[in-house]
Amino acid sequence: MALKGKDLTTTAAAQRLGVDNVLSGSIQGTGKETTLDVELSRGNDGSVLLARHYAPREPDPIRFLSTVAQDLAAGMQISLDRGLRNNLERPLTANPAALNSYLKAGPLISGDNPVQLGAAVKLLSDAVKKDPKFAGALSELAEVHIYLGLYYDDPRRHMPEAKALAKRALEIDDSLQQPHAALGLVALVYEWDYEEALRQLILSSGRMQPSALQQLACSSHLLSMSGRWNHDAEEEIRSALEIVLTSELGCAAYYSRHYDRALQGFTRALTLQPWSVNAVWGLGKTYAQMGKFQEALDALDRAPAPEGMLPPIILGEQGYVYGRLKNRNQTERILSRLDEMSGKIFVDPFFKAEIYLGLGDQAECVRALKEALTVRSSIVISILSDPKWDVLQHDPEFQEVAKRIGVN
Repeated sequence: MALKGKDLTTTAAAQRLGVDNVLSGSIQGTGKETTLDVELSRGNDGSVLLARHYAPREPDPIRFLSTVAQDLAAGMQISLDRGLRNNLERPLTANPAALNSYLKAGPLISGDNPVQLGAAVKLLSDAVKKDPKFAGALSELAEVHIYLGLYYDDPRRHMPEAKALAKRALEIDDSLQQPHAALGLVALVYEWDYEEALRQLILSSGRMQPSALQQLACSSHLLSMSGRWNHDAEEEIRSALEIVLTSELGCAAYYSRHYDRALQGFTRALTLQPWSVNAVWGLGKTYAQMGKFQEALDALDRAPAPEGMLPPIILGEQGYVYGRLKNRNQTERILSRLDEMSGKIFVDPFFKAEIYLGLGDQAECVRALKEALTVRSSIVISILSDPKWDVLQHDPEFQEVAKRIGVN
Protein backbone atom coordinates (compact mmCIF):
# COMPACT_ATOMS: atom_id res chain seq x y z
CA MET A 1 0.00 0.00 0.00
CA ALA A 2 2.93 2.34 0.64
CA LEU A 3 3.88 2.04 -3.05
CA LYS A 4 0.36 2.06 -4.49
CA GLY A 5 0.04 4.33 -7.52
CA LYS A 6 3.79 4.73 -7.99
CA ASP A 7 5.35 3.98 -11.35
CA LEU A 8 7.55 1.06 -10.33
CA THR A 9 8.25 -2.28 -11.94
CA THR A 10 7.41 -5.35 -9.90
CA THR A 11 11.10 -6.02 -9.32
CA ALA A 12 11.77 -2.42 -8.25
CA ALA A 13 8.86 -2.53 -5.82
CA ALA A 14 10.09 -5.83 -4.40
CA GLN A 15 13.58 -4.43 -3.91
CA ARG A 16 12.19 -1.27 -2.25
CA LEU A 17 10.22 -3.41 0.22
CA GLY A 18 12.97 -5.95 0.73
CA VAL A 19 10.83 -8.98 -0.12
CA ASP A 20 12.20 -12.29 -1.35
CA ASN A 21 9.40 -13.35 -3.70
CA VAL A 22 6.56 -11.75 -5.66
CA LEU A 23 3.29 -13.43 -6.61
CA SER A 24 1.24 -11.96 -9.43
CA GLY A 25 -1.64 -13.31 -11.46
CA SER A 26 -5.11 -12.92 -12.84
CA ILE A 27 -8.49 -14.63 -12.68
CA GLN A 28 -10.72 -14.82 -15.72
CA GLY A 29 -14.36 -15.87 -16.03
CA THR A 30 -16.77 -17.28 -13.47
CA GLY A 31 -18.10 -20.66 -12.42
CA LYS A 32 -17.11 -23.55 -14.69
CA GLU A 33 -15.32 -21.19 -17.09
CA THR A 34 -12.90 -19.90 -14.46
CA THR A 35 -9.18 -19.85 -15.25
CA LEU A 36 -6.28 -18.70 -13.11
CA ASP A 37 -2.78 -17.64 -14.17
CA VAL A 38 -0.09 -17.20 -11.55
CA GLU A 39 3.57 -16.25 -11.71
CA LEU A 40 6.01 -16.48 -8.83
CA SER A 41 9.29 -14.61 -9.24
CA ARG A 42 12.33 -13.64 -7.23
CA GLY A 43 12.23 -10.16 -5.74
CA ASN A 44 15.87 -9.32 -6.37
CA ASP A 45 16.09 -10.02 -10.10
CA GLY A 46 12.61 -10.94 -11.36
CA SER A 47 13.61 -14.47 -12.40
CA VAL A 48 10.58 -16.76 -12.62
CA LEU A 49 10.28 -19.54 -10.04
CA LEU A 50 6.88 -20.82 -11.10
CA ALA A 51 4.39 -20.04 -13.86
CA ARG A 52 1.11 -21.94 -14.01
CA HIS A 53 -2.16 -21.78 -15.90
CA TYR A 54 -5.10 -23.41 -14.13
CA ALA A 55 -8.26 -24.26 -16.07
CA PRO A 56 -10.15 -26.91 -14.13
CA ARG A 57 -13.16 -28.28 -15.99
CA GLU A 58 -15.35 -28.43 -12.87
CA PRO A 59 -13.60 -26.23 -10.38
CA ASP A 60 -14.01 -27.17 -6.74
CA PRO A 61 -12.90 -23.94 -5.02
CA ILE A 62 -11.83 -25.75 -1.86
CA ARG A 63 -9.59 -28.30 -3.58
CA PHE A 64 -8.51 -25.66 -6.05
CA LEU A 65 -7.11 -23.37 -3.34
CA SER A 66 -5.26 -26.30 -1.77
CA THR A 67 -3.66 -27.26 -5.09
CA VAL A 68 -2.50 -23.72 -5.86
CA ALA A 69 -1.10 -23.27 -2.34
CA GLN A 70 0.89 -26.52 -2.56
CA ASP A 71 2.31 -25.51 -5.94
CA LEU A 72 3.38 -22.10 -4.61
CA ALA A 73 5.03 -23.64 -1.54
CA ALA A 74 6.96 -26.01 -3.82
CA GLY A 75 7.97 -23.12 -6.09
CA MET A 76 9.41 -21.19 -3.15
CA GLN A 77 11.05 -24.35 -1.78
CA ILE A 78 9.52 -23.67 1.61
CA SER A 79 10.27 -26.18 4.35
CA LEU A 80 6.90 -26.88 5.95
CA ASP A 81 6.29 -28.25 9.43
CA ARG A 82 3.64 -30.90 9.96
CA GLY A 83 0.83 -28.48 10.77
CA LEU A 84 1.38 -26.25 7.73
CA ARG A 85 1.86 -29.25 5.44
CA ASN A 86 -1.42 -30.75 6.63
CA ASN A 87 -3.19 -27.44 6.06
CA LEU A 88 -2.04 -27.37 2.43
CA GLU A 89 -2.77 -31.01 1.70
CA ARG A 90 -6.33 -31.09 2.95
CA PRO A 91 -9.26 -28.73 2.54
CA LEU A 92 -10.02 -26.23 5.27
CA THR A 93 -13.67 -27.23 5.12
CA ALA A 94 -15.94 -29.30 2.90
CA ASN A 95 -18.60 -26.58 3.02
CA PRO A 96 -18.24 -23.93 0.26
CA ALA A 97 -20.57 -21.49 2.05
CA ALA A 98 -18.48 -21.76 5.21
CA LEU A 99 -15.31 -21.18 3.22
CA ASN A 100 -16.87 -18.13 1.56
CA SER A 101 -17.59 -16.50 4.95
CA TYR A 102 -14.10 -17.43 6.17
CA LEU A 103 -12.39 -15.85 3.15
CA LYS A 104 -14.49 -12.68 3.39
CA ALA A 105 -13.33 -12.25 7.00
CA GLY A 106 -9.64 -12.32 6.04
CA PRO A 107 -9.22 -8.74 4.74
CA LEU A 108 -11.20 -7.39 7.71
CA ILE A 109 -8.76 -8.89 10.22
CA SER A 110 -5.61 -7.34 8.80
CA GLY A 111 -6.31 -3.73 9.84
CA ASP A 112 -6.50 -1.94 13.19
CA ASN A 113 -10.21 -1.17 12.89
CA PRO A 114 -12.61 -2.37 15.62
CA VAL A 115 -15.63 -2.01 13.35
CA GLN A 116 -14.07 -4.29 10.76
CA LEU A 117 -12.97 -6.72 13.45
CA GLY A 118 -16.56 -6.89 14.69
CA ALA A 119 -17.68 -7.68 11.14
CA ALA A 120 -15.02 -10.39 10.96
CA VAL A 121 -16.43 -11.96 14.13
CA LYS A 122 -19.85 -12.21 12.47
CA LEU A 123 -18.44 -13.77 9.31
CA LEU A 124 -16.27 -16.27 11.15
CA SER A 125 -19.14 -17.17 13.48
CA ASP A 126 -21.23 -17.79 10.38
CA ALA A 127 -18.51 -20.05 8.98
CA VAL A 128 -18.45 -22.07 12.20
CA LYS A 129 -22.24 -22.27 12.25
CA LYS A 130 -22.24 -23.68 8.72
CA ASP A 131 -19.42 -26.11 9.54
CA PRO A 132 -18.99 -26.73 13.30
CA LYS A 133 -15.87 -28.78 12.53
CA PHE A 134 -14.15 -25.92 10.70
CA ALA A 135 -11.05 -25.76 12.92
CA GLY A 136 -9.40 -22.97 10.91
CA ALA A 137 -12.40 -20.68 11.36
CA LEU A 138 -12.50 -21.47 15.08
CA SER A 139 -8.81 -20.56 15.35
CA GLU A 140 -9.25 -17.30 13.47
CA LEU A 141 -12.29 -16.42 15.55
CA ALA A 142 -10.31 -17.00 18.74
CA GLU A 143 -7.58 -14.66 17.52
CA VAL A 144 -10.02 -11.90 16.59
CA HIS A 145 -11.56 -12.09 20.06
CA ILE A 146 -8.07 -11.79 21.55
CA TYR A 147 -7.27 -8.76 19.41
CA LEU A 148 -10.51 -7.07 20.45
CA GLY A 149 -9.81 -7.87 24.10
CA LEU A 150 -6.25 -6.63 23.88
CA TYR A 151 -6.89 -3.25 22.29
CA TYR A 152 -10.54 -2.34 21.83
CA ASP A 153 -12.97 -3.98 24.24
CA ASP A 154 -13.41 -5.44 27.72
CA PRO A 155 -11.03 -8.42 28.01
CA ARG A 156 -13.49 -10.11 30.39
CA ARG A 157 -15.85 -10.37 27.43
CA HIS A 158 -13.41 -11.68 24.85
CA MET A 159 -10.60 -13.65 26.52
CA PRO A 160 -12.70 -16.51 27.98
CA GLU A 161 -14.47 -16.83 24.64
CA ALA A 162 -11.14 -16.97 22.82
CA LYS A 163 -9.92 -19.69 25.15
CA ALA A 164 -13.04 -21.80 24.60
CA LEU A 165 -12.80 -21.42 20.81
CA ALA A 166 -9.11 -22.35 20.75
CA LYS A 167 -9.78 -25.49 22.77
CA ARG A 168 -12.58 -26.48 20.38
CA ALA A 169 -10.22 -26.04 17.44
CA LEU A 170 -7.60 -28.30 19.02
CA GLU A 171 -10.20 -30.96 19.79
CA ILE A 172 -10.92 -31.06 16.05
CA ASP A 173 -7.32 -30.78 14.83
CA ASP A 174 -4.47 -31.04 17.33
CA SER A 175 -1.85 -30.32 14.65
CA LEU A 176 -2.82 -26.63 14.43
CA GLN A 177 -0.46 -24.02 15.89
CA GLN A 178 -2.81 -21.04 15.99
CA PRO A 179 -4.97 -22.35 18.87
CA HIS A 180 -1.86 -22.86 21.00
CA ALA A 181 -0.86 -19.26 20.31
CA ALA A 182 -4.33 -18.11 21.35
CA LEU A 183 -4.23 -20.14 24.57
CA GLY A 184 -0.76 -18.80 25.32
CA LEU A 185 -1.81 -15.18 24.84
CA VAL A 186 -4.86 -15.63 27.08
CA ALA A 187 -2.63 -17.15 29.75
CA LEU A 188 -0.13 -14.31 29.39
CA VAL A 189 -2.24 -11.17 29.26
CA TYR A 190 -5.46 -12.24 30.96
CA GLU A 191 -4.74 -15.06 33.42
CA TRP A 192 -1.16 -13.92 34.18
CA ASP A 193 -0.10 -17.57 34.17
CA TYR A 194 3.39 -17.25 32.72
CA GLU A 195 4.34 -20.91 32.94
CA GLU A 196 1.28 -21.88 30.89
CA ALA A 197 1.94 -19.01 28.49
CA LEU A 198 5.43 -20.29 27.81
CA ARG A 199 4.20 -23.85 27.40
CA GLN A 200 1.64 -22.85 24.80
CA LEU A 201 3.61 -20.18 22.95
CA ILE A 202 6.98 -21.81 22.55
CA LEU A 203 7.43 -24.43 19.87
CA SER A 204 9.59 -27.50 20.41
CA SER A 205 12.40 -25.70 18.60
CA GLY A 206 12.36 -23.00 21.28
CA ARG A 207 10.98 -20.29 18.97
CA MET A 208 7.91 -18.27 19.69
CA GLN A 209 4.79 -19.08 17.70
CA PRO A 210 4.46 -16.71 14.70
CA SER A 211 0.73 -16.15 15.15
CA ALA A 212 1.37 -15.02 18.71
CA LEU A 213 3.89 -12.47 17.51
CA GLN A 214 1.36 -11.17 15.00
CA GLN A 215 -1.35 -10.77 17.65
CA LEU A 216 0.51 -9.21 20.54
CA ALA A 217 2.00 -5.76 20.13
CA CYS A 218 5.45 -5.94 21.66
CA SER A 219 5.37 -9.65 22.37
CA SER A 220 8.78 -9.06 23.93
CA HIS A 221 6.64 -8.89 27.10
CA LEU A 222 6.70 -12.66 27.11
CA LEU A 223 10.41 -12.90 26.47
CA SER A 224 11.08 -10.49 29.33
CA MET A 225 8.64 -12.17 31.69
CA SER A 226 10.11 -15.62 31.13
CA GLY A 227 13.48 -14.66 32.53
CA ARG A 228 14.95 -17.15 30.11
CA TRP A 229 15.38 -14.71 27.24
CA ASN A 230 15.91 -11.39 28.96
CA HIS A 231 19.15 -10.76 27.05
CA ASP A 232 18.17 -12.52 23.83
CA ALA A 233 14.78 -11.01 23.10
CA GLU A 234 15.98 -8.93 20.16
CA GLU A 235 17.68 -11.90 18.50
CA GLU A 236 14.63 -14.08 19.13
CA ILE A 237 12.37 -11.58 17.37
CA ARG A 238 14.90 -10.94 14.61
CA SER A 239 14.97 -14.65 13.74
CA ALA A 240 11.17 -14.63 13.34
CA LEU A 241 10.97 -11.60 11.05
CA GLU A 242 10.59 -13.78 7.97
CA ILE A 243 6.98 -14.41 8.96
CA VAL A 244 5.90 -11.74 11.44
CA LEU A 245 5.43 -7.99 11.66
CA THR A 246 8.55 -5.87 11.34
CA SER A 247 7.48 -3.67 14.25
CA GLU A 248 8.36 -6.54 16.60
CA LEU A 249 12.04 -5.77 16.05
CA GLY A 250 11.38 -2.22 17.22
CA CYS A 251 9.55 -3.56 20.27
CA ALA A 252 12.40 -5.90 21.19
CA ALA A 253 14.93 -3.08 20.92
CA TYR A 254 12.68 -0.76 22.94
CA TYR A 255 12.39 -3.21 25.84
CA SER A 256 16.15 -3.71 25.83
CA ARG A 257 16.60 0.09 25.97
CA HIS A 258 18.24 0.27 22.53
CA TYR A 259 16.18 3.22 21.39
CA ASP A 260 18.00 4.05 18.16
CA ARG A 261 17.40 0.51 16.89
CA ALA A 262 13.81 0.71 18.12
CA LEU A 263 13.25 3.82 15.99
CA GLN A 264 14.65 2.00 12.96
CA GLY A 265 12.34 -0.96 13.52
CA PHE A 266 9.18 1.08 13.98
CA THR A 267 10.01 3.40 11.07
CA ARG A 268 10.56 0.41 8.82
CA ALA A 269 7.26 -1.10 9.97
CA LEU A 270 5.42 2.11 9.06
CA THR A 271 6.97 2.01 5.61
CA LEU A 272 5.37 -1.40 5.13
CA GLN A 273 2.15 -0.68 7.02
CA PRO A 274 1.42 3.08 7.23
CA TRP A 275 -1.88 2.36 9.00
CA SER A 276 -0.31 0.31 11.84
CA VAL A 277 -1.45 1.62 15.23
CA ASN A 278 1.12 -0.55 17.00
CA ALA A 279 4.02 0.86 14.98
CA VAL A 280 2.86 4.46 15.53
CA TRP A 281 2.47 3.75 19.25
CA GLY A 282 5.94 2.20 19.40
CA LEU A 283 7.54 5.11 17.59
CA GLY A 284 5.88 7.61 19.91
CA LYS A 285 6.80 5.88 23.14
CA THR A 286 10.40 5.39 21.96
CA TYR A 287 10.82 9.10 21.28
CA ALA A 288 9.28 9.79 24.70
CA GLN A 289 11.84 7.62 26.49
CA MET A 290 14.59 9.43 24.58
CA GLY A 291 13.26 12.73 25.95
CA LYS A 292 12.24 13.87 22.45
CA PHE A 293 8.71 14.81 23.40
CA GLN A 294 7.73 16.90 20.37
CA GLU A 295 8.92 14.12 18.06
CA ALA A 296 6.84 11.72 20.13
CA LEU A 297 3.71 13.83 19.71
CA ASP A 298 4.34 14.23 15.98
CA ALA A 299 4.67 10.45 15.62
CA LEU A 300 1.50 9.73 17.60
CA ASP A 301 -0.45 12.21 15.47
CA ARG A 302 0.09 9.80 12.54
CA ALA A 303 -2.23 7.20 14.08
CA PRO A 304 -5.35 6.34 12.08
CA ALA A 305 -8.65 7.33 13.69
CA PRO A 306 -11.35 4.83 12.65
CA GLU A 307 -14.84 6.29 12.99
CA GLY A 308 -13.14 9.61 13.77
CA MET A 309 -11.85 8.32 17.11
CA LEU A 310 -8.18 7.89 18.06
CA PRO A 311 -7.52 4.52 19.72
CA PRO A 312 -7.27 4.79 23.53
CA ILE A 313 -3.78 3.27 23.39
CA ILE A 314 -2.63 6.32 21.40
CA LEU A 315 -4.45 8.79 23.64
CA GLY A 316 -2.84 7.21 26.71
CA GLU A 317 0.63 7.68 25.27
CA GLN A 318 -0.16 11.24 24.21
CA GLY A 319 -1.35 11.99 27.73
CA TYR A 320 1.83 10.50 29.17
CA VAL A 321 3.96 12.73 26.94
CA TYR A 322 1.98 15.86 27.81
CA GLY A 323 2.37 14.88 31.46
CA ARG A 324 6.13 14.71 31.07
CA LEU A 325 5.94 18.17 29.50
CA LYS A 326 3.96 19.38 32.56
CA ASN A 327 1.13 20.45 30.27
CA ARG A 328 -1.77 19.95 32.66
CA ASN A 329 -4.36 21.43 30.30
CA GLN A 330 -3.65 18.91 27.56
CA THR A 331 -3.53 15.97 29.95
CA GLU A 332 -6.88 16.98 31.43
CA ARG A 333 -8.31 17.26 27.94
CA ILE A 334 -7.16 13.73 27.10
CA LEU A 335 -8.46 12.35 30.39
CA SER A 336 -11.83 13.91 29.59
CA ARG A 337 -11.79 12.34 26.12
CA LEU A 338 -11.11 8.92 27.63
CA ASP A 339 -14.00 9.41 30.06
CA GLU A 340 -16.27 10.38 27.17
CA MET A 341 -15.18 7.37 25.13
CA SER A 342 -15.77 5.01 28.04
CA GLY A 343 -19.49 5.72 27.68
CA LYS A 344 -19.38 4.22 24.18
CA ILE A 345 -16.59 1.64 24.23
CA PHE A 346 -14.41 -0.14 26.78
CA VAL A 347 -11.45 2.01 27.85
CA ASP A 348 -8.71 0.25 29.78
CA PRO A 349 -7.93 2.13 33.03
CA PHE A 350 -4.27 1.44 32.32
CA PHE A 351 -4.22 4.34 29.87
CA LYS A 352 -5.20 6.76 32.63
CA ALA A 353 -2.52 5.23 34.85
CA GLU A 354 0.22 6.07 32.37
CA ILE A 355 -1.09 9.63 32.01
CA TYR A 356 -0.87 10.09 35.77
CA LEU A 357 2.59 8.50 35.63
CA GLY A 358 3.66 11.20 33.20
CA LEU A 359 2.24 13.88 35.49
CA GLY A 360 4.08 12.42 38.47
CA ASP A 361 0.76 11.90 40.33
CA GLN A 362 1.73 8.65 42.04
CA ALA A 363 -1.45 8.21 44.08
CA GLU A 364 -3.78 8.52 41.08
CA CYS A 365 -1.45 6.38 39.00
CA VAL A 366 -1.53 3.48 41.47
CA ARG A 367 -5.29 3.88 41.90
CA ALA A 368 -5.79 3.55 38.13
CA LEU A 369 -3.44 0.55 38.02
CA LYS A 370 -5.50 -1.20 40.68
CA GLU A 371 -8.62 -0.50 38.63
CA ALA A 372 -6.84 -2.00 35.62
CA LEU A 373 -6.22 -5.15 37.65
CA THR A 374 -9.91 -5.33 38.53
CA VAL A 375 -10.97 -5.36 34.88
CA ARG A 376 -8.20 -7.85 33.99
CA SER A 377 -6.41 -5.34 31.79
CA SER A 378 -4.59 -7.04 28.94
CA ILE A 379 -1.79 -4.49 28.86
CA VAL A 380 -1.08 -4.00 32.56
CA ILE A 381 1.72 -6.60 32.46
CA SER A 382 3.79 -4.00 30.60
CA ILE A 383 4.52 -2.29 33.93
CA LEU A 384 7.00 -5.09 34.57
CA SER A 385 9.10 -4.46 31.49
CA ASP A 386 8.31 -1.06 29.92
CA PRO A 387 11.13 1.45 30.69
CA LYS A 388 8.67 4.22 31.51
CA TRP A 389 7.70 2.40 34.71
CA ASP A 390 11.27 2.15 36.00
CA VAL A 391 10.74 5.23 38.17
CA LEU A 392 8.26 3.31 40.34
CA GLN A 393 10.09 0.00 40.64
CA HIS A 394 11.08 0.66 44.26
CA ASP A 395 7.74 2.08 45.36
CA PRO A 396 5.95 -0.26 47.83
CA GLU A 397 2.46 0.40 46.42
CA PHE A 398 3.65 -0.22 42.90
CA GLN A 399 5.34 -3.43 44.00
CA GLU A 400 2.06 -4.56 45.53
CA VAL A 401 0.39 -4.12 42.15
CA ALA A 402 3.20 -6.13 40.54
CA LYS A 403 2.64 -8.96 43.01
CA ARG A 404 -1.04 -9.06 42.06
CA ILE A 405 0.03 -9.84 38.50
CA GLY A 406 2.02 -12.75 39.86
CA VAL A 407 5.58 -11.44 40.02
CA ASN A 408 7.57 -10.87 43.18
